[in-house]
Amino acid sequence: ITFTWKWNLLNENEDKLENLLSDDVIEMVRFKMQHLPEIIRNTLIFAAFTRSTFDIETLHYLLSSAGYIISNKNLLRILKDAMTMGLLLNVPGSNKREYKFSHDRIQEAATSFLSIKRSNKLRMQIGKALEKRGLDIDEEWMLFIAVNHLNSVHSLLEDKLDLARLNLLTAKISIGKASYDNAVVLLRTGVDCLDNESCWKEHYDMTMELFNLLLEMEFSTGNHQGCQVAVDAVLLNAKTLREKEL
Repeated sequence: ITFTWKWNLLNENEDKLENLLSDDVIEMVRFKMQHLPEIIRNTLIFAAFTRSTFDIETLHYLLSSAGYIISNKNLLRILKDAMTMGLLLNVPGSNKREYKFSHDRIQEAATSFLSIKRSNKLRMQIGKALEKRGLDIDEEWMLFIAVNHLNSVHSLLEDKLDLARLNLLTAKISIGKASYDNAVVLLRTGVDCLDNESCWKEHYDMTMELFNLLLEMEFSTGNHQGCQVAVDAVLLNAKTLREKEL
């Protein structure tokens, strides 16, 4: 018996889709995905860890970085199979070959049966791959997906210095877009990634920049207690009077 899932997203029934996708239906989708061929299942899992809309080139890069040997031609066939099953949709009007899950609950189901250990491992793997790719081709969305994944598992990372830098970078991008609340979260996490005993001695410039920006953003968002914590850290560790006055 072959089951094909089809979601009618092109008319007034779109508003009723959420009701259609009850927990029981999602459980059935989860069961279906667990019994897909391994290569299709792994492809959908990696796709689910990107953004809601993903392109074949990025997905191929992520799979390759994780050691999966697959050609673009075979990957395209896998994605077409997933579309036939009703799990993915093609994104029209795009210059790239882009796809999205037929519903965000389908995307959720793609990773829901993973163990916490494997989920964390994939977040680290995909986060680091997207960070490298995003820096190489100057793609901001990749950096934000990367920092979100890596921040979610930052307690498991041995070397957190690179993550502190990534939080600082994405916070600066957020500030440039006037997304101050998001910048505060990134800067706080960046500070948490620092080693209190060595950061001011071994990575002074980056540490100072993190705390100064955090001070500014805490003040801008009205968190005076957080602002005072940052002020105290700068006053205690700044090398010059001028830096203390900033």
